[in-house]
Amino acid sequence: MNDIAKQATADKFLQALKKEHLSKKEAGKCIDFTDVQVSYLFNKHYWGRLGDAPWNKLLSWVNSGQGLLEYGEKHGKVLPEKSGYIKPETVDDIMDNVAKSAERHLRRAEKKKTVDLGNGVGKTTTIEEKEQEEAKTPRPSVGQMVDMLIEEKKSLQEKIEAIDVLLKHYIP
Repeated sequence: MNDIAKQATADKFLQALKKEHLSKKEAGKCIDFTDVQVSYLFNKHYWGRLGDAPWNKLLSWVNSGQGLLEYGEKHGKVLPEKSGYIKPETVDDIMDNVAKSAERHLRRAEKKKTVDLGNGVGKTTTIEEKEQEEAKTPRPSVGQMVDMLIEEKKSLQEKIEAIDVLLKHYIP
């Protein structure tokens, strides 16, 4: 095999590795490569150390047209435990498990809805307790609310004037 063919083969291996989200070690196990052989594969200076047998293994994988994990499974290689690899027939089962897990988390969250009181002690209270506490405190009257809004409007106008001054300074 010439260097051009070796480079193309090594590139295909790298692309498959990335596509299947495998580490170099995991990908090497799929085609029965040692860690050292995988390292040699990615460095042109060491291609001579690989010998013909590993290149032939790699070439037979490329010619199979299969992904690394699929190739390893069909050829009896010990596959790495890969959480991202999902066999097509188990996707529905996994989706059901995810939905059930999400429902459990939502039920737990509903039971544990808590709010930090901000008292620095780390005490929390449920949302219902917080609402009851707020109901005990009197709401501001309409007149008080108008006064607060007028003060907020003045504050915002002052900020806008300050921004205008800064803009005039920086934009001639």
